[in-house]
Amino acid sequence: MVAEVFRAFWATMARGEFITGAAAEVGSYRRKWRQWLRESGGVRPRRGRDLEGRCLSFAEREERARSRCR
Repeated sequence: MVAEVFRAFWATMARGEFITGAAAEVGSYRRKWRQWLRESGGVRPRRGRDLEGRCLSFAEREERARSRCR
């Protein structure tokens, strides 16, 4: 799925549109999105977000732990 379509669909849903309106706005079919929503549990997945760099590496955690012990 193209990221722009994905974001546009969820933005439309966040504005309070029904699936039919959101699907029409991104140029797709309601049936496709309804199936996809059912599979995701109706919750926007974290897909498409850049999570790189959010967590410390093992070396960074070890370095911080050592600095706290001093």
